[in-house]
Amino acid sequence: MGNSHSTRASYVKGLFNYIDKDGDGSVSCKELCEGIESFRASNTPSSKLRVLYNYYDSDHDGMISQSEVADAMRVASGEDLSNSQLEKLVHSIMETFDVDKDGFLNFKEFCCLMRNAGLQYNL
Repeated sequence: MGNSHSTRASYVKGLFNYIDKDGDGSVSCKELCEGIESFRASNTPSSKLRVLYNYYDSDHDGMISQSEVADAMRVASGEDLSNSQLEKLVHSIMETFDVDKDGFLNFKEFCCLMRNAGLQYNL
């Protein structure tokens, strides 16, 4: 288990990587503007869910893996979960929302998870 500093650092690194679209290790003015635009309040819940989905898909393969779900839950919990609790939570999420049982969450499955958690309406 980590501390809140490592959680924040992980979040900032993930956000940077999300905005750094070309992966060159720096954020251009264009990338920064596009990143800011993706978080605008006027965007639809669906477009905001897409931003979150792309953010959590840290390897950019178009799917959210169990490992990526674990990373997201670790950050969301402030790293207050034990490894055992985290493993059970990820298993429960995948069991419930991985409808096609391929070991990944596609965008539709992710949206169901967010809707079930009530997060879609807070975006």
